[in-house]
Amino acid sequence: MKTFADFGIHINEIKGGNQKTTCPKCSHTRQKNTEPCLSVNHDEGVYYCHHCDWKGSLPNGSDSGHDDHIIYNYCDESGTVLYQKVRAYPKKFWLQKPDGGKLSGVRRVLYRLPELINSTGQVFIVGGEKDVETLRTHDLTATTNDNGEGNWRSEFNQFLKDRDVVILEDNDEKGRKHGKAVSQQLKGVAKSIRFVKFPELDKGGDVTDFLASHSVDDLLRKLKNVAGGGMEWQEQKPLYRSLPEPDQFPVDALGNILGGAVETMSEIIQAPKAICANSILASATLAIQGHANVVIDGRVRPTSNFFISIGESGERKSAVDREALKPHSDFQEELRANHKNELKIYCREAEAYKKAKDDVLKKSKGYDEKLRALEKLGDEPVSPLLPFVISEEPTYEGLVKSLEQGQPSQGLFSDEGGRFIGGHGMNSDNALKTASGLSGLWDGKPISRMRAGDGSSLLVGRRLSLHLMVQPNIAQMILSNSMLIEQGLLSRCLCVYPKSTAGTRKYKSIDLTESQPMRAYRDRISEILHTSHRTGDTENELQPYQVELDSDAKQVWQMFHNKVEEQLSSFGQLASIKGLGNKAPEHALRVATVLAGVDTPRISNFSKISNGYIRNSTILTQYYLGEALRSFNSGVADPILQEANKLLEWLRTENKKVVTLSEVYQYGPNSIRDARKARNLMEILVEHGYALPLINGVEFEGKVRREAYEVRV
Repeated sequence: MKTFADFGIHINEIKGGNQKTTCPKCSHTRQKNTEPCLSVNHDEGVYYCHHCDWKGSLPNGSDSGHDDHIIYNYCDESGTVLYQKVRAYPKKFWLQKPDGGKLSGVRRVLYRLPELINSTGQVFIVGGEKDVETLRTHDLTATTNDNGEGNWRSEFNQFLKDRDVVILEDNDEKGRKHGKAVSQQLKGVAKSIRFVKFPELDKGGDVTDFLASHSVDDLLRKLKNVAGGGMEWQEQKPLYRSLPEPDQFPVDALGNILGGAVETMSEIIQAPKAICANSILASATLAIQGHANVVIDGRVRPTSNFFISIGESGERKSAVDREALKPHSDFQEELRANHKNELKIYCREAEAYKKAKDDVLKKSKGYDEKLRALEKLGDEPVSPLLPFVISEEPTYEGLVKSLEQGQPSQGLFSDEGGRFIGGHGMNSDNALKTASGLSGLWDGKPISRMRAGDGSSLLVGRRLSLHLMVQPNIAQMILSNSMLIEQGLLSRCLCVYPKSTAGTRKYKSIDLTESQPMRAYRDRISEILHTSHRTGDTENELQPYQVELDSDAKQVWQMFHNKVEEQLSSFGQLASIKGLGNKAPEHALRVATVLAGVDTPRISNFSKISNGYIRNSTILTQYYLGEALRSFNSGVADPILQEANKLLEWLRTENKKVVTLSEVYQYGPNSIRDARKARNLMEILVEHGYALPLINGVEFEGKVRREAYEVRV
């Protein structure tokens, strides 16, 4: 059934009755082109123009002759009709001269060009003449081009120079392509460009359809909510790709004692199995490192290792860490109790020695006699070693002092690794020093100390293992830190980032302390901890046993070494994590030493690593390489995306709806302090659908800022 709109007649369909509106036949030729001259009787379906005598009625069926045709006149600047567009039913269009002749050599213009030239304010560009007429009934300036979507001509641009343009897209692919093509043509010509879309309409719906069920105020409200810039909002997507599903941690490769503890902890605590495994392996490494070095072809390497476990808050990391470190905590408490008694004895001996020394020096005469007296008196008492085995957030200087005055084998273990990462030792002034020092300890290098206050010393035979449990946002800070990547600390760390178990953890009424696998683990680690280290001239200068691979084990390790090396080429599987890949064979050696050391009945007799342990260690190392690839390839470790994420979090915290570029680098995150960096990061947020440039800028601190963005966070 045809409607008045099909004839270019636009009235309030809801109102009904008699109405007056502009005439599509003659109003555009008149000086008062918006003056209503067409009477329409909505109820009877008839119309009559009091100016040009055009009249007719709504046909009640199919084509009923010339009155079924709608003619749209295309005029030049003076109002002279250059050509016409004719619409015939059911839906057929053609262009013709005013006399009906074929269109040839005729200048093409925008629809309603005289009105466009004589208007001010914003201009609506729509998909067809019918929509132009719809907007004219609401006193809105609109235009379109003939032949529909995709036929915009560059010569049309001059009539829209310095105008505020609003493109009303039809709700289909053709409409979107047309809007994009027009905006590209007008970019740099129009003063501003904005898009209004109608996703609430059926496919192919246009502004006429929208206004059939909405008011013009609804249209203007939609317009108010749209940003400028001639750009569309991109589909919002996360800055990082979703992490691929992790592989299952190869618990069987840990052996019966360590693997049994992992399975039990995972079952009862119900934390992710990979976090349980990392904790158990790190704790076992801490126990073994003071007793064994691994040797291959004369190259001596420590057994120490560094671990990072990533998990959301509430992942029960603390409970896991507490159980894994229980033997070490108990051992440290024993050392602390003994230290109290030893310190009392030392203080008495030191006081007695001081008095005896004063007496002999007082009684002796001359240098030689005093020297002989002191030699006879002997060395002064040595203070007992500090009892600390585990520390959570030391500075590097504090750690070195502890290794100098305390136990020679220690661990930096924290179930809240953010405290260490965000602490004094890892701030911008100290991070490189701390990272270099930790890397040196992983390598087993002597620690040289040269200080004006307390003299110089060279510490040899010290060992440190590390395990930090961190939340994903802290992990991003670590994994994306270019300094830590380039310095090499991260390549010395074995990381896990398992899938959360939250939502699946039904309470289990089981006493973990009564579990046989946990008792076996604790008894074995405690036995190793209570076995005295082999030391040199001083009590805390380790001389670990030298452990070698048997011939079969060495052959397996060489095969693994060569396989990894092949994957480190520019296009190899491990090219993106080359630092860790380079150290993967050494990681495998260290892990194998721990696995074999735990199973050796007497750690003091530990000397060989057999084939099975090196096979298991290569399985474990291959798993850690896979975890590193997961994190890196998801973008979690991309420093640029990390910076963009910091900016996004700042915009959310500040609840920004509009932001200028100068605000970003003046008041945004501390790492963003110049316009170039701020602009690059805002472009990333635009690409990911969180921001859109405002072509006219905004006022900020009393000045118009040209570079500004609407923000949706």
